[in-house]
Amino acid sequence: MDDALFPVPPETLIEPQPARKSPRERLTARQLALIEHGMHPLSLVQGAGNVFLHSDAPRSGDRAAPGPRCGGCVFRVNEPYHAADYAKCEWSDRPGRYPRRSHSSASDVPKWWPACRDFEGKAS
Repeated sequence: MDDALFPVPPETLIEPQPARKSPRERLTARQLALIEHGMHPLSLVQGAGNVFLHSDAPRSGDRAAPGPRCGGCVFRVNEPYHAADYAKCEWSDRPGRYPRRSHSSASDVPKWWPACRDFEGKAS
């Protein structure tokens, strides 16, 4: 005797779908794909255009790989907003224009990101 209330033939069972990734996980995956292709993750910011990695920067998501990082750049600044600070890129191609900034997490700049071609090291 079958214990199921409504017996279902095995050929009609549906395989469970893989869990959908969160928006943050999808953004991180796109950013890592850009790094592997020699592009800086800020290329995803609308209006930033193609931002290429520094010639000495690592081309992987390996945070321990040697090379210049955004955390050591003079253009990375903490922008206060309400109760938190968000690291943003202050690089500008002309006065008053900051093409690599937006009011979203897509333009937040973690310290470990490989540096872009406009990298300028902080004075020690």
